[in-house]
Amino acid sequence: MKSDHTKFPLKRVDMNVFHEDCWTSYIEESVIESLGRVYYPEDNKIRVFMLMNKKDLEKIFMLNGTKIKKVNNISRLNNKFLVDMIVGYRGSILEIFNMNNVLALNMSNVGGREKWSFLGYEYQISRVISDLRGSAKIESYTISDVGNYLNGLTDSEITALNLAFDMGYFEYPKGVKAEELASLLGVKKSTLIYHLRNAERKIIGSFLRKINP
Repeated sequence: MKSDHTKFPLKRVDMNVFHEDCWTSYIEESVIESLGRVYYPEDNKIRVFMLMNKKDLEKIFMLNGTKIKKVNNISRLNNKFLVDMIVGYRGSILEIFNMNNVLALNMSNVGGREKWSFLGYEYQISRVISDLRGSAKIESYTISDVGNYLNGLTDSEITALNLAFDMGYFEYPKGVKAEELASLLGVKKSTLIYHLRNAERKIIGSFLRKINP
């Protein structure tokens, strides 16, 4: 009997979202990375683990009890802080993903913009995008085959890496500054650095796995 397991193409969607009513919109300059989350819809809660610098931690304290329901714990990790906190579930990006039965992947906050990735079947994507636009501003999004995701770099990471290499960003002294690269790509400096660091981490990780099987 012929298998129908590939009837619906599975896609990866990467998006930049400005969520005006969320705590993330108050972090305007830095990059905050999510290390994971647990959600409790019945209690209107999401427990999130966010890695951030000292400046952002001070803003988190200011938002505690307003945009952020509760800060559970703060751990020091080298020059960063791992913050375990509770935020609201209703009206969140995660709620919309769950309502549409798509799988949330990465989440980070870059310069006040939430960067989300999710996996969903091709026919689900337009509905997810439509629902998201009801509660947040989608500034950009890309759709790619899951194979590209499994192989490593995203389109944004490849674009940033190629331009940086071609213009001598990795040379010493640098042939171009990060601000100039960001301007050429039409993104903020923090966004550019985020893409380059992700790309470098993936490439180095892939190399180390090959030489240390």
